[in-house]
Amino acid sequence: MEVNGFSAVRLGLYGPDHSAPHPKGGRVWLRPATIADVGYLHTLTASEIASGVGPERAMRDVLARNPDALWVIEHAARRGAPPQIAGYYGFLPLTADGLEGLRKATLNRSDPPLEVIAPAGTRPAAMYVWAVVAHGLTRAVNPLTVKALGGTYWDVPFYTLSITPKGLNAARRRGFVPLDSDVGDYGALAILPMRRPEDESQRNHKLETVVASNAEHMNMIAFLRGATFGAEQNCPYREEYDDNDYCATHVLGLVDDEPAAVIRIRYFGTFAKLERLAVLTRFRKTKIKNEIMEAAIEICRRKGYTKLYGQSQERLVGFYAKFGFRAMQKNQKIVFSDHAYVEIEADLAPHAEPITVLSDPYLIIRPEGKWTSAGVLEQSASRPATNPY
Repeated sequence: MEVNGFSAVRLGLYGPDHSAPHPKGGRVWLRPATIADVGYLHTLTASEIASGVGPERAMRDVLARNPDALWVIEHAARRGAPPQIAGYYGFLPLTADGLEGLRKATLNRSDPPLEVIAPAGTRPAAMYVWAVVAHGLTRAVNPLTVKALGGTYWDVPFYTLSITPKGLNAARRRGFVPLDSDVGDYGALAILPMRRPEDESQRNHKLETVVASNAEHMNMIAFLRGATFGAEQNCPYREEYDDNDYCATHVLGLVDDEPAAVIRIRYFGTFAKLERLAVLTRFRKTKIKNEIMEAAIEICRRKGYTKLYGQSQERLVGFYAKFGFRAMQKNQKIVFSDHAYVEIEADLAPHAEPITVLSDPYLIIRPEGKWTSAGVLEQSASRPATNPY
């Protein structure tokens, strides 16, 4: 649906699939707040910003009028762990009258009249940063807010008004500048110069992950690894194709239906090994590398694994750390195919429904990685058993 040229459907990217590393470990992400969250968020505001904040009812009414007003920050300490609320971002999507009141200092910012809040499905004249509670997380979460709000807000001006030294410093770090060049202290209205992101990571590509299951998929794998390891890293052919490709699971990443990335999984008694991660150069600024990592890890968890192992090139250890990997203490020096490698490991939270011998027998025979959908064999179960052989 569109109203005044503004899509009422959420177009942003948010949730665990669009997360960032938490400074103290784990991952953080944004999700839209619900009415059920408001009581806790109001208490958080009173304790972290000022005890004299507006009424809880005001937060509830604004959220009901426009769901883009409140965004919860969630933190999972480790993969698969239940997320905890770590803060939130609050915005007032203002109409033209609301913006005029903000600039003239006549708007009641603590308890704004709903007629100045742009309802869902209409383009606001401005977004006012109502409140931010994000201790030590703004560097990680600020970029997530841009993605969560989506491209529809890139041309909408953002305003803030800082009433504490900490808030003023935070606003300056985020790029806000005083609206009045003669005023730069507390209580001065500031505006964020908006720039449309141009890099690949901000574009809404179609991203998809699939488990390789046919000859065309194997061709895509050869294409991706040949371009990455063969052409870029000068890996000899017989070292790249190591006799393990036909006894492993391969997860392919597609960007706009084009093969873009691949990772291989091999399974051992008590752990699974992730390896042969390859991403085409032109897709490295997209999120496809994160998508296939998440997909591969989830496959391992569903199979019941709680330990992952890998051998990372030294320059990529930081990338794997985003997914909970750490260098192993034994850290035996490994060199092969002209690269130095570091042994890494990760602990996974157990899956709520791991596949075991007690699982539904039809689930066990479903195609690899497609355990939530009926497979072709169980569909054939509607026919009676008539074949005696």
